[in-house]
Amino acid sequence: MSELKIGIIGIGAFGSRAAMRLLWNGFPDLMVYDTHEQTPRVFTGTFGGMSLGSPAMLTQLSDIVITALPSAAEMRDVFFGWEGLATQPKKDGLVMDIGVTDPLETVVMAEELKARGFQLVDAPAFGTPEDA
Repeated sequence: MSELKIGIIGIGAFGSRAAMRLLWNGFPDLMVYDTHEQTPRVFTGTFGGMSLGSPAMLTQLSDIVITALPSAAEMRDVFFGWEGLATQPKKDGLVMDIGVTDPLETVVMAEELKARGFQLVDAPAFGTPEDA
């Protein structure tokens, strides 16, 4: 039986805390990506995990992708932009969004992702980064 492979996109104040929790709780091979190129390198150099070059790469190697992004516009770019996670269809792809973004846009993106073989679970995490 293979180990569950998790990737997280968005290593800001909230996403980095969620990523650290995953690293500390049995996911040392956590894959990370952020739209700011240096952020994943600093994070992985400090805490561990593996930095990948694009959302598409992270998605192809992950069973579950967690997004922690500050806006629906950034989510759309990560999903459908250059090397976006949905640029290559994936059977039974699971994306869990823990960011607090526009719920109407999230529903629209969920439908677009569904057409490409992904299921989007909207699970906004409320609180402070320390709560993550």
